[in-house]
Amino acid sequence: MQGRVENACSSIRHFVHLQIEEWRGEVALGELFHYTSPEGFIGIVSNRSLWASDMLSLNDASEMTYPQEIIKETVAGSDRLPEQYRERFITQLTEYMFRIDAPYVACFCQEPDLLSQWRGYGRLGEGFALGFGVGWLLSLDNIGFQLQRVIYDRDQQNHLVARFLDHVAELISAETFSDDEQKHIWQTAAMSLSSWVTMFKHPGFREENEWRVVSEIERRFSRFTANFRRAGRRVVPYTTIDIPHDMGMNGVRGTAITRVVRGPYFRSGDRRGSYFMLVSRGFILAGGRIEDSCIPFS
Repeated sequence: MQGRVENACSSIRHFVHLQIEEWRGEVALGELFHYTSPEGFIGIVSNRSLWASDMLSLNDASEMTYPQEIIKETVAGSDRLPEQYRERFITQLTEYMFRIDAPYVACFCQEPDLLSQWRGYGRLGEGFALGFGVGWLLSLDNIGFQLQRVIYDRDQQNHLVARFLDHVAELISAETFSDDEQKHIWQTAAMSLSSWVTMFKHPGFREENEWRVVSEIERRFSRFTANFRRAGRRVVPYTTIDIPHDMGMNGVRGTAITRVVRGPYFRSGDRRGSYFMLVSRGFILAGGRIEDSCIPFS
């Protein structure tokens, strides 16, 4: 009996994983960009590492509330989740999800020169956008981070949750489960949706064209070393992702850091320091690709 329940729960987790891969598609992009301050740029290159921060400590409060609202909205309009299990499902989703464990997240943008990103993350144009090769980002699966695309379309978000509810309901209907077993399966389903919460974002942020590398929640404490940094009045947990220099890619196609774009503030100033720092840490950009923003900025 227990084996059938575990098989159902495994099928749910597998369905969630396949959907994430489907959203990601073939990833035709060659590179994605991480916007950061001058201090962040120096830290990333000097230490050859990226910081992935605890999701619940990100600046935008809607990171959690918006996807939860989408899921609750879809559940309310569906007859696939029986009434007697709904309250526990929603409680699991809104009160217990990530209470102890939350994924570590590092954020990237498809665009190398986007004004909103310079304003929000690039120190008002004084920062840098580091291009990272998608081949390297995909290889982070080996250390417990998965590259995922953010979904902004509300109808698509509702549709995906509806498909999920259909999948769970069909699994349960295919077997004869007791009331307690069905309750357990739906509770597991709510926990599995945590992987989608990291990917649903309000349509108002669509311009960002965001991608993320997201850690495996189940092995967070056993696999990742927790560090802590100050961000304003908050203490933010984070972990590091080592960046191999161009001589240490070990068969990964392409390079880790593909190019650097300097913010609009620089206006073609001296690039020597930035280039020398990259080379001294083993990053040999093709053609010395340190570029300047094309955005007029005052």
